[in-house]
Amino acid sequence: MEEERLRPPSPPPVVHYTDHEASAVSEKLKLDDTFTKAVQIVITWLERGDCSKRNANTFYSMIQSTNSHVRRLLNEKTQYEEELQKAREIMKGRMQGILLQFSQIERLFVAACHKKVWDHFTKAQRKNIELWKKQSMEIKKVQLDGEAPMEKADDEMDVSDEEETARKKPRQEMNSQEELLTEENNNLRMQMEAYKNEVEVVKMDMKKEIEDKDKQFKMLQQTLQGMQQQLLDAKRRQAEEENKVKDLQNDNESDKAESVSSICESISDNTLQQQQQQLLHERDAKLIGIISTFLNVHPFGAGLDYIWSYVSKLESNLRPSDIELLMSRFPTVFKQELFGIGANIERRWQFNAFKP
Repeated sequence: MEEERLRPPSPPPVVHYTDHEASAVSEKLKLDDTFTKAVQIVITWLERGDCSKRNANTFYSMIQSTNSHVRRLLNEKTQYEEELQKAREIMKGRMQGILLQFSQIERLFVAACHKKVWDHFTKAQRKNIELWKKQSMEIKKVQLDGEAPMEKADDEMDVSDEEETARKKPRQEMNSQEELLTEENNNLRMQMEAYKNEVEVVKMDMKKEIEDKDKQFKMLQQTLQGMQQQLLDAKRRQAEEENKVKDLQNDNESDKAESVSSICESISDNTLQQQQQQLLHERDAKLIGIISTFLNVHPFGAGLDYIWSYVSKLESNLRPSDIELLMSRFPTVFKQELFGIGANIERRWQFNAFKP
């Protein structure tokens, strides 16, 4: 019956590796009740070659959790030793269970060191796995060396050797404390190595990030230089366009000035021709003479109707507007002024040729 209890159980069929199953197994590795089954699953995955570059960190985390289980096993061992006097057989069975777990851990490390798996881990991860494997082997060796004398002593021990047991107990406790201190020291050393590895990884990441930033800065600098050159070219083209516009404006003004000059000359010629025509028009000269004679005897001026009534007796087919237009054309001879106040205002024409 005892042999059947100590016999390792037949391994159940192991599920295939998935990220979800790996997360569940990682949680089971942290619990004593599910550790054995979880380790068997991890061993099977490693032996199958499920570890790859993509999930190497996940396997490393599970191996790290498995290694952390060593300390829990040592604590259990210490507890079993304290209960040795009361339940030797129970303690022996549990020790067998611990050694079985050590064997599984050893198998795990052996499976992790297979070349098809080993190449996927980083240098720092390999170093930690080798260290954990070595420590596990040493701890297992210490446990085996300590178990052999214990079994021999159990066979030779009698119920009456209580005094010798009491004498050995302090020494065993001291050895247990030394083992605990050694284990703590090893754990601290492993943590320090892990921290160093993490620092190296952070340094590499920072270096890569700085290099990426430098590349981006150089690209932005080149882009800025190109934009500055484009701006200078645009300003130069703008200045050239402005100069062209000024030249066109100057040419346009010159053309306008020439056009105005030609127009003025044309107007002057027309005016001169008109004046000559006016001077040579006999009918206008006759009317000017008649009107001048009439206004000369009226020094205070005369209205347009009065002038028209006089001139129409001498020259027929005339309208008051014709006489007014004629007098308006010669302002140096005839001048129109206003006389009266308010409603009595009257427009009169005066002869103005003799006035300076």
